[in-house]
Amino acid sequence: MLLVQERIAESSFLMEWKMACAKSSQESGWNTYRSVCHRLFRCSLLAGMLLFGWQQSRPQSTGSEDISTWMDAARTAQQAQDYSAAASAYRKAVRLEPQVAELWANLGIMEYQAGQDQPAARDLAKALALKPSLFSANLFLGLEQLRLDAPRSALRYLSSAERLNASDPQVWIATARAYKALHDYWKATSSYRQALQIDPANSSAWLGLGMTYLAHVESDSRVLTDTAPSSGYTYALFAEMLVRQGRLLQAVSEYRSAINHADHPPCLPPALSLVYIQLGKLQDAANTLASDEDRQSECPLTDLAQAAAKAHEENYPDAVAMLNQAWSTDDGYTEANLVRALSALPSANRDRLTAELSQGAQNGSVSAKKLLAVLQGNAMQQEHQPASRTLEPGPFRESDVRRAFLRGHFSRCAELATLAERPPAPSLQLLSAECNYLSGNYSEASAELNRISSRSDAVVLYWTIKVNQYLSREALNHFQQLAPDSPETHILLGDVERQQQRYDIAISEYKVALAKSPKDSAALEGLAAAYFMNSNLSEAIETAKTALTIWPNNPEVSLVLGEALLSQHNYDAAESPLLQALNGKPQTLPHVHALLGRVCEAQSRDEEAITHLKLALSSDEDGSIHYQLARLYRKRGNKAEADKMLARTLQLEAESRAHAVVAFQKGTTVHDPER
Repeated sequence: MLLVQERIAESSFLMEWKMACAKSSQESGWNTYRSVCHRLFRCSLLAGMLLFGWQQSRPQSTGSEDISTWMDAARTAQQAQDYSAAASAYRKAVRLEPQVAELWANLGIMEYQAGQDQPAARDLAKALALKPSLFSANLFLGLEQLRLDAPRSALRYLSSAERLNASDPQVWIATARAYKALHDYWKATSSYRQALQIDPANSSAWLGLGMTYLAHVESDSRVLTDTAPSSGYTYALFAEMLVRQGRLLQAVSEYRSAINHADHPPCLPPALSLVYIQLGKLQDAANTLASDEDRQSECPLTDLAQAAAKAHEENYPDAVAMLNQAWSTDDGYTEANLVRALSALPSANRDRLTAELSQGAQNGSVSAKKLLAVLQGNAMQQEHQPASRTLEPGPFRESDVRRAFLRGHFSRCAELATLAERPPAPSLQLLSAECNYLSGNYSEASAELNRISSRSDAVVLYWTIKVNQYLSREALNHFQQLAPDSPETHILLGDVERQQQRYDIAISEYKVALAKSPKDSAALEGLAAAYFMNSNLSEAIETAKTALTIWPNNPEVSLVLGEALLSQHNYDAAESPLLQALNGKPQTLPHVHALLGRVCEAQSRDEEAITHLKLALSSDEDGSIHYQLARLYRKRGNKAEADKMLARTLQLEAESRAHAVVAFQKGTTVHDPER
């Protein structure tokens, strides 16, 4: 009887779970998993379902306590969302029937909902000791281990839940979160993709996927700048970031540095020429393209850049001719880069060029029609699908693939790579990934990069970052389409704008989110951070204080508050929130210790300042913390340590000047609802 009832119950459990997930994109705030669970237990009284048949079939107790009393109390508390009371009722029930696994599972789930983490982990484990095949207990114990920051342990239970029911997207989403916490981004994105195969409209999965790609970008960017700060690939990536931020003069310098390296990504000279066109420096653009005429490789971006230059000069027929030439060279590359190239033009010139293409399309030009579709946004909704080409029978050698690459035929290069001799050498795998990316086949590029065993090489890191940047935008666009005007969407847009250092726009997005959900803690956190980064200290302080009334002792918000107060030289007030910030993520702790060191030094607490600053040394990128320590050691009469710190200060300053590379997304990472 129990087995039958459990199957019925778990079937209902899954149905209600999926119904809740389908609605989860409409929830306010970032706590998607919490909101899903709340709705689940409002809609479906799990305990009643699991134990109904058991209650009906067992003899009624003749003692002073009847278990049905506590079951009724639990159901009433669940309906009122009073999970602490529900847990208390279940706790009394398990004392009467300690061998019923379902009772322990329901107790653990209620404790999870009430935020009673250690008891939840203990009681869910008891349920599984009695019945290892309970799906809900495995799933919630996995979620509980994630909450307890034990992702490896979580995977053990989530793997069991997957074996019991692999068709539930929430299992895969939780598994993805565990892998992401372990910084195994490839497996995390694969798990999110698995969830989306089951439920393509799951906004939580699209959001998690996009945030995981961004986390992968951030991680690889730091590795690249740490291990190869002077690589041509590092300079190129930094230049591209500066262009997106509108810092064009700095981008010119970085592009030049990249081009001067023998080893750099393809298509950099025409990319630099587009920056010159955007700056209105047409002669510099022409000179850059002319100096690239003796190049050993070709690129369709050269034709696109020349088209942009012609359009800037209002020579639209020649501009269209260059666009058609780029399309005939490689339609995939042109489709992926056309909008980027023509964004260098003033809007009036771009509109005139679009009108010229429209006229060509009306006259029957196939390429003009396709180019117009790209500019009007009717293409690019999906990854580029290569045109059908006739290929001679394979297998092909790597030299054949590379020849197509050097000629700028990236789509053909990608196709030849699929027919090359097997097994492919790592160099061919990398070449295939490059060509797939350049021809707009981003998923296949990602798959090829995942197959490469050596992922710390600067070239591999560069292409992995590029691919994941695109895939993150794609995933987050899907999320935005599913929840176009939700608070989450505006928070996400605010986070992206903050990452790009466009603080005024970020502030506007956060305010829209707060107008829809006034107590959204994530929106308040983002708004406080944006105010601080925009040097509006008073607003940052007030917003952070408001957030802390909703989210007491949150370490990230406390850090914003403490640093803003410190910037006002309000050392006494800054110390308390900074101490609370020490409960935050490990990667933020050196920075927090550096700030506390400043507080203690200002209050003449030199020994405490030295203790904090020593714990901050790993975050010192420019020598400032070492210099502060040198000053304190000298003040304390410890000349040897002072000289040691000063020598390291000079070394770090020299390295900083030589590298001239700023860590990507430093201190402005997008808000992640899973962290």
